[in-house]
Amino acid sequence: MEIIEIFIAYLALAFLCYWLAGRKNRNKVRGFFAGFFFGIVAVCYYLLVGKLTLCRYCKEALKHGAVVCSKCGREQGEVKK
Repeated sequence: MEIIEIFIAYLALAFLCYWLAGRKNRNKVRGFFAGFFFGIVAVCYYLLVGKLTLCRYCKEALKHGAVVCSKCGREQGEVKK
């Protein structure tokens, strides 16, 4: 019975990381597996990591403070954080 409880706890951590990754514009599937395999360490990571800024047009990840997207070359104007 103890192994089932541990499995359920890690599954809960995996879904928590999935949710946190989605809120920070990160890969949700990677967040799920990180939470499942690394547990509380992955939860701490997703709590501490900053929100990823995306290009308005092509949805590519932008570097911090970028004004022009490196993929599509369009200006971002004022980048939302």
